[in-house]
Amino acid sequence: MDKLDCSVSFARQRVPDVSFEDAMRHFRLGAFFTVIHRKQVIPAYGPHLEVGFSSMERPVDYFMWIIVPLDRAAEIVDGLPVRS
Repeated sequence: MDKLDCSVSFARQRVPDVSFEDAMRHFRLGAFFTVIHRKQVIPAYGPHLEVGFSSMERPVDYFMWIIVPLDRAAEIVDGLPVRS
């Protein structure tokens, strides 16, 4: 998980040792959610889906990404609206 606290820095900073449950407490109504199909090859992952969350909280905004291999993509995108 990362955070953006502009009173400290204009760059996101890593938040270490946060459990999934603690991270998800930041992503309530009003949070931003997106699924991105990353087609470029990143050596560690290859083509994949990136599921992203932004808490949209102020003054500190929290971010989380989940990397999903393409062979598991249907489990994530079934039922989501498609945007071009």
